[in-house]
Amino acid sequence: MTPQEEQQLVISAQTNVESFEKLYDLYFPKVFGFVMGKIQSRSITEDLVSEMFIKILEALPRYQFRGLPFGAWVFRIVRNHLKDYYGKAKRKNFDHLENADWLEDGDKSRNPDEIARQNSLRTTLVNSFHVLNDQEEEVVRLKYFSELQNKEISDILGISPNNVGVILFRALKKLKSEHDQ
Repeated sequence: MTPQEEQQLVISAQTNVESFEKLYDLYFPKVFGFVMGKIQSRSITEDLVSEMFIKILEALPRYQFRGLPFGAWVFRIVRNHLKDYYGKAKRKNFDHLENADWLEDGDKSRNPDEIARQNSLRTTLVNSFHVLNDQEEEVVRLKYFSELQNKEISDILGISPNNVGVILFRALKKLKSEHDQ
């Protein structure tokens, strides 16, 4: 979808709730991936994403184009909602990782070696993400969990696309170094 098509869709959705469904279909996978990457619990992610889209729908009539893509506005709401969630719950990003249902394959007949490998993977993930600062972690999550482009990430975070690339490079280098130890 081109930026112009998206802008027309947003304008339509501001007065027609049925048009919002197309925006929802466009942004739901990206938002869900980002939130799931932070929360690691499918049920909590589903609840939070539902709340986020209600906030987006409620705020949509007040949305104004100010030179940034609509997606940057959407992710600003998402990030603020997550901050509220963590502030109220006093949780850290990794609280659910040990029991991360997004890592399970649903096959209860796996052998003990496979279960041990999966437990090792969880431990590696927990330890690896701790080496990242908040900005690096957020860039990695936006890039790989939401599958956003560097330009989209730069719009969301208010930094240049080149800076996103540098942060991503350094974060991946840290993760690789942590994994190789």
